[in-house]
Amino acid sequence: MKRWSWVVVLLWACGGTGSNTAQDVRDVKLDSADPGKAEVDEDVPPDAEEAIEEVVDDAAADVPVEDVPPKPGEAGYPCDENTQCNSGVCLDTPAGKVCAQACLESCPAGYACKNLTIGSDIFPVCTPLFLLLCDPCTENKDCNTDATGGSAACVDRGPAGRFCGGDCSSGNCPPGYACEEVPDPQGAKSKQCVPASGAECACSARAIKTGLATGCYLKNDAGTCKGSRKCIVSGLTACDAAEPKKESCNGVDDDCNGLTDENLGTEIECEKHATIDGTDHVCKGKGECITGAIVNCDAKTPVPESCNGQDDDCNGKTDDAICDDGNACTKDYCNIGDGTCTYQPQAGAACDDGNPCTMNDHCDDQKNCLGGSQKNCDDGNVCTDDYCDTGNGDCKHNNNTAPCEDKDKCTVGDKCLNGACMSGKVKDCSEDNPCRTDFQCVPATGNCSWKPTNDGQLCTDQDDCTTATKCHNGECGGGADVCEMKDCPVPPGKTFCAAPACSILGAPLGLLCICACL
Repeated sequence: MKRWSWVVVLLWACGGTGSNTAQDVRDVKLDSADPGKAEVDEDVPPDAEEAIEEVVDDAAADVPVEDVPPKPGEAGYPCDENTQCNSGVCLDTPAGKVCAQACLESCPAGYACKNLTIGSDIFPVCTPLFLLLCDPCTENKDCNTDATGGSAACVDRGPAGRFCGGDCSSGNCPPGYACEEVPDPQGAKSKQCVPASGAECACSARAIKTGLATGCYLKNDAGTCKGSRKCIVSGLTACDAAEPKKESCNGVDDDCNGLTDENLGTEIECEKHATIDGTDHVCKGKGECITGAIVNCDAKTPVPESCNGQDDDCNGKTDDAICDDGNACTKDYCNIGDGTCTYQPQAGAACDDGNPCTMNDHCDDQKNCLGGSQKNCDDGNVCTDDYCDTGNGDCKHNNNTAPCEDKDKCTVGDKCLNGACMSGKVKDCSEDNPCRTDFQCVPATGNCSWKPTNDGQLCTDQDDCTTATKCHNGECGGGADVCEMKDCPVPPGKTFCAAPACSILGAPLGLLCICACL
């Protein structure tokens, strides 16, 4: 049954000058299945048909095209059997089994046109290029099926295993993959999609469902051991290959070369154990490997020491337990034959004087242990008293109140408090000098600085024998002697008097100008 849409078309015809405008309305039926076709009433004038068709085309262009899901049987519709599809092919795709799209002209991105033979019929359909991408594989045929496009390779990724690539010789790769030239198991190289930046392949739902696996290996200087990796629900398992090891006599192919306990020779290290006074003693020897076990070991069995010049308990010492006097400053000997002991001084040998606060203790020639130098506990802080605790050898640092230097030379009376140097009073640089001002202390040197003032002004230089002194560059001076204008008359009996000299005699005489006459 056809569904019809009705479009009202307005046709305007113009007459001559002064004539009335005539409006002619025609109804046009559009087939909703094909908006581009229209049926025009037979009575439409020929000169109006072209205008009607143009309006109809414009109306069809305005009808929005919706992303409508495929209908049963159409390309992309889920299926289980070929008979459910219009194309005749139900195809495996990364999205699951769906009806294939016939490739009469071209295929969507990620698909390639391929002729599939079903029974006696051939179906040209679009097949996915990346259906098996990143699935574990063993050889190229594992990565290609009748329903996949392109030529996918089983890419050898070294110790990690082998995984399906995707043919990118004529197109791009899916997001997260890069097109690279890589080798297959036979060493042939081709352009394949592989995880970008060397990332590891993730297991697809299909690979997990079918339990796909790939071979892998671990390699080191000892050899190469093979294993496998499998896709499970939690993802790709780690390689279960054993770690290659140097062969040992254990009945195991340790280096994974197909041979067991090979090239070990007849002199394999072996041991014999025994417990003496609660301590495990081990004697070493040589033996041979037979069926995974060391036999004919020639090591002796450890026994308690006896005075025989031998290391009976295999502890590296001879007859040590027989004559051991417990003194590190003697070398103990057992005299074979009579069983007596000799204790020879070991001058210079290391020992322990029992004081943990002495270092480099050593033996003298009288079998005595002498304490070495005292342990240095100086922490470099003048505000702590440092010493070593002879009970346990720990350094102790007790706070003191000693004088110290706070590194500021403008403070005086610095003193230690709570392990730190506390600053004292600030140095007083002031002076009773009218010719100087702005007194300051320089922290780096501790010297006082000042600036000159009152230059040319009268000042007192604290000398009563001078007068009219003035300030100049911070100094008070330059005045005249108070006795300079005095005369010294020559007394009777004298012939000469020197110029008078000022002398301060103190109370009650005060200042005097003294004349010296000859």
